[in-house]
Amino acid sequence: MASHLAGSGDELRCGSGKVLRSLLRDCRRHKCLETNVAVNSAIRQGTMGAAATVKCWVFKA
Repeated sequence: MASHLAGSGDELRCGSGKVLRSLLRDCRRHKCLETNVAVNSAIRQGTMGAAATVKCWVFKA
């Protein structure tokens, strides 16, 4: 996955998430449509067994 990103990958593992976020926003293969969209999780459960709300980035497939 990270092979098509610029750099050796060390910046992505050791650095802050700012580098990764900027690369994802500018990705040409999968265009970023929206950021920090609140969605109901199909994996995580909140209180009382209801689906937890998580923030996601939405990309065009």
